[in-house]
Amino acid sequence: MTGELSGEHSYVENNCETCHVPWKGVNNKSCLECHYDAKYEVKGDLAEIHGLSVKKTRCFDCHEEHRGRLHNINPVQNAAL
Repeated sequence: MTGELSGEHSYVENNCETCHVPWKGVNNKSCLECHYDAKYEVKGDLAEIHGLSVKKTRCFDCHEEHRGRLHNINPVQNAAL
C-alpha cells in the first residue's frame, strides 16, 4: 500500500522494512517490537487486544496506516468485532 504514514509513524516512512516483512506484509511482531507495552494475546481464532476479545487478530485490522499525516490511527472505531 502506498501513501503517507500517520504523523506518529512518519519517522519510518522511508524505511518500509521497519514494519513490512518482504513478500509477507506487516505482522504483529513488527508492531510489537516498538509497541511492546500493548496488551495482545491470541487465543484460538480470537485475540485479547487492549482488554477486548476480538475476532480481528492483526494490529492493522483496526489501526489503519498509510492514510496520511493527519489520520489518527489510535482511536479504534470498530472494536466490537
